[in-house]
Amino acid sequence: MEIIRLGESSLKISLPREEAEKYDFIKDKNVDYETSESLKTLLEKAKKEVNFDVKGRVSVEIYASPKGECEIFVSKIKEKSTYKEKSFESQRKKGQRSIYVFDKLINLLSVCARLSKGGFSSKSTVYFDFEKEKYYLIICDIDTREVKYAFLTEYARYVKPIFYSYILEHGKCLTKCNGVEKFSKLL
Repeated sequence: MEIIRLGESSLKISLPREEAEKYDFIKDKNVDYETSESLKTLLEKAKKEVNFDVKGRVSVEIYASPKGECEIFVSKIKEKSTYKEKSFESQRKKGQRSIYVFDKLINLLSVCARLSKGGFSSKSTVYFDFEKEKYYLIICDIDTREVKYAFLTEYARYVKPIFYSYILEHGKCLTKCNGVEKFSKLL
């Protein structure tokens, strides 16, 4: 197990397959901090190891790989009132990117086809990383947290926008601006 503090209010916990299997919430990604004993146990370890104390509300994101490894991101939620006041439109600024990583080309093609059938028309770019053999779909100017885009995580894993610099450095651009449109025609 590796516990990394990502700042004052964030934490990353990486679990190898053996350890991930012993925690029951790995199978159920809809973790409720109030009721999950497994998460409470992990957060107690984080408190001891990296002095990360959870008080109040938290946001938990769990990413399980097909091989069984698991990454858990925990963030403390600040003031409740300012969090609720913002709408999806105000949170998603013009030019902000949503990045999805695909292990298989067929998954990328399937996503592009579904987006295209749904009337998708925003800017999108596709990159390929030869070292990791991964495809990256970068979608701009829309909020992929909307329900109509929920299917994206069935095919790919969301990565933080800060990962964009890595993609530019290590990836090969396969198509600029209209990646969804071009790749939807390949399926």
